[in-house]
Amino acid sequence: MRELLIRVKSLLRQKGGRVVYVALIVVGFMLITASARDIYSMSSEDASARSEYDLLRDMFYTSPGFSGFMTDQPGTGPLDAGGADPRNAILRQADSNRPNQAQPGALAELMGINRDFVGWVSIEGTGVSYPVVRGGDNSYYLNTTFTGSRNPAGSIFMDYRLERGFNAPVCILYGHNMRDGSMFAQLNQYLDSAFMEEHQDIRIITPEGHYLVYRVFDARSTDMWDTAYDVDLMEDSYAAASNGASGGAGRFLLLSTCTPGADRSGRMLVYAALVQH
Repeated sequence: MRELLIRVKSLLRQKGGRVVYVALIVVGFMLITASARDIYSMSSEDASARSEYDLLRDMFYTSPGFSGFMTDQPGTGPLDAGGADPRNAILRQADSNRPNQAQPGALAELMGINRDFVGWVSIEGTGVSYPVVRGGDNSYYLNTTFTGSRNPAGSIFMDYRLERGFNAPVCILYGHNMRDGSMFAQLNQYLDSAFMEEHQDIRIITPEGHYLVYRVFDARSTDMWDTAYDVDLMEDSYAAASNGASGGAGRFLLLSTCTPGADRSGRMLVYAALVQH
């Protein structure tokens, strides 16, 4: 920094130094403006995603009927939020005091909004309470919300290779680690044994109304090349890792998200075994 200041002062003493000074100011202003624009854009995208999922959550738990998200092309149309207030799902502790079952008609409404809907996932006492989709690949829903809007928050989605869905021996769900703490960001807290002890149960409600409970038995930080994502190997490895945690059900759930930090290949895995179905 000291050398840069000396260089600037030297340029100012030279002929044309005033022009250089003005140019530096202009460049600095442009950089600040671009940075502010990026920050505003990210903030707006975060607010839009929160608003959409808050509305879906309210519909799922509290409304006997709902049609505010219906589009001509289910699962592809934009959300018409109607000026809804974007509320922070994490602060609201979305699933803490909600009933175990969806309201009558809510599951059918979700299927009407998006044909890729395969269930609702929630973890009591956290902000994790979202619809789950399964697309034709593992890329589309990385940046597409449940209602079809393009947004970096994306969706909570099931590995497309699992054609049997939650009936598969092992089911994998992916979600982003969002900077505002939404989506699957809280999964990184499972490295804390106290957090794991207090948030053991993962609830799933399927479109058919089946109620599943998976109990967390392990969590670890790894990378995107981990063999846990290998569908040909996972069943035996999960059964061994659970050490009887499944209670004989023999079905497992893996939640996956990114880990904080600059390494974009880092992943957080949370393992759970089916204990109620």
